Order: sequence, then structure tokens, then C-alpha cells
Amino acid sequence: MRTPETEESVFIAPDNKAQIVLTFDDNRLASTLFGQYGQNLALIERRLRVVANSRGNQVTVEGAREACDQARRVLESLYERLKRGDELMPGDVEGTIRLALSQGSLFDFDPAAARQSFEEINLRKRRVRARTTAQDA
Repeated sequence: MRTPETEESVFIAPDNKAQIVLTFDDNRLASTLFGQYGQNLALIERRLRVVANSRGNQVTVEGAREACDQARRVLESLYERLKRGDELMPGDVEGTIRLALSQGSLFDFDPAAARQSFEEINLRKRRVRARTTAQDA
């Protein structure tokens, strides 16, 4: 299920390779999502073994079919967080990647149905939030 704020195109080759093109509506949020100099995309590339190229508010993810699906779930989850006004830290990206890896592709992922937020503590400089359900327990 796609949210109205993202658009997706999927191309699957016979050798189990896939190419997913995601388009995000808000250019400012997409820029924050990709990270300064593409650092968030680079982290996703390294951890999920995919190739991600961004151009404006669009990102193309290429690689194994399951890895591309996991990268799509990571990007859509992080985009949903940004839409809610949450700040995106490198640890948040890493936590979302670990969550996608642990989930596998057992269920069709719906970022809007995901848990909205975990417990938070307000410190002097910033808010600290649990990144996974295990940390929230």
C-alpha cells in the first residue's frame, strides 16, 4: 500500500534483480531524508547491499529484489517520521535499517500503520526516543 505522498515504479528482471523508483512529494523532506551529501542513502547502500541514486525528490534503488524492498520500507518509514516533524539522526537511520532487516518481507509494509512514536525523554539539548520496539519495552 502506497501513501499518497510517495509514488513508486518497480522493474523486476528475470535474474531476481529489481529497480524501484520512489518519488516523494516534498522536496525539502526528501533532501533531509537523503542526508547531507547523501549520507543516509550511503548508509542504506552499505547495509542493504543496494545501489541508490537520488535526483531531486526521486530515488532509484537497484539490487536484489528483497534488498530493494527493504530499502523501500526504510525510506518510506523515515519519510513518515519527517512528515510528523521528527528530527532525523544517523542512529535513527541505522535503527530503521535494523528493523527492516529483522522484519524480512513477511508482511506488506504500510508506513502509515506503523507505530507512530516510541517513548521519549526530553533532555537539555534534545529529545531522546527509543528507536525500536525492544528499546521501548
